[in-house]
Amino acid sequence: MVEAIKLILFLTSLFAFGLYVQVWGLGIEMSPNSIDALEPKAITISCTLDASIDHEARDIVVMEVIRNPGNLIAAIKHNCNASKGTEKPEKFKVQGGINKIPSKSFMRLSLLRPTEEDVGIYECVVYFLDDKGFMKGKRAEAHLTIDNLDVKLLVKNLVHTVSKLESEVKARAEKETYLLSKLAVLENELDKQSLGHTQMQQDFKANMSALEDRARVQISSLESVILELKEKEGHLRADFVLLENTLKKQLSKEKYVSAFSARYTVPVSENEGDTIVFNDLIMDIGQAYDNKTGIFKAKKAGIYGFHLVSMMKSSSGWLDLGVFVNNKLEAALSMGTDGGVWDQSSTSVFVKLANKDVVSVRVLGKSTNALIRNDAYTMFSGYIFQEIDSEP
Repeated sequence: MVEAIKLILFLTSLFAFGLYVQVWGLGIEMSPNSIDALEPKAITISCTLDASIDHEARDIVVMEVIRNPGNLIAAIKHNCNASKGTEKPEKFKVQGGINKIPSKSFMRLSLLRPTEEDVGIYECVVYFLDDKGFMKGKRAEAHLTIDNLDVKLLVKNLVHTVSKLESEVKARAEKETYLLSKLAVLENELDKQSLGHTQMQQDFKANMSALEDRARVQISSLESVILELKEKEGHLRADFVLLENTLKKQLSKEKYVSAFSARYTVPVSENEGDTIVFNDLIMDIGQAYDNKTGIFKAKKAGIYGFHLVSMMKSSSGWLDLGVFVNNKLEAALSMGTDGGVWDQSSTSVFVKLANKDVVSVRVLGKSTNALIRNDAYTMFSGYIFQEIDSEP
């Protein structure tokens, strides 16, 4: 229970202050990491390199920011100024530069006027030359979401309805004023008539009386309409308060949390098709991962993320591992070495799981002498990104 509370506080801090994700040597920071549909503020995305990159890179070739993989937003190349992509360049401001010391290179992107169209996955990508002159790359990603979109649409519709009612009430009031002014004019004309024309005065008074009666009927009708409109306005305001309270209750409901991380502590020469058992549980909120069978079983339908990292040693050989959902391969990594050195690789994947779907790591293929390294060098982690309603 204590671990669950810590994770909830951590997730709350992400939504309040922003998001920072780091891959070995490369980090991406998004602040804030969600758009408030009612009061949108500028979003800042920062791509930074830590000191570990100096041991791996000789020169940084280019740094890029990509949205929803495939859409280039901006790039900074070696010995060149920053450039923008084709996706609405006027919305973005780019800063940064590439330094002779790789870890001092950085890139900062500002999204000036964010809307719901800007929601998605943003990636920081860096390409560099290693000491042998080979091109390599790293990437880190962060997710931009949006809050209060439903409330914004509701308020907009309500304001439109109230404005329409106010216009109708104003029009009725203007008509009432016009009728009263006409009545005053007729009364003035009556006073100017000669007192000697008795019959004419009587006829005129009769007409005036009839006109006054009609005016009173119309005024009474207008008053009834105004009262009816005010009553409708009161009902609309009450409905809005009820809907607003309902939305607040829904938003305040505690979200389902499921997250685990486990280590592989015993180096064993696994065979092709075997399930890798990560027996040392670091954390298992929700008790969905079985560290005796190596099987993760979803307890809620939702969008899940999984990350696998592994290291192998061999005098000369190779090893391939895969992440399976039920019996379907969803992600894989490959390692190979020559000369007795260690080789490490990793892979990540987001998948949609139904209740009771299972996820495992299996050996796809290997050479005879390939051996998986234990402890923190080989780990398997997963968490629920968003719970969704189960399909009927």
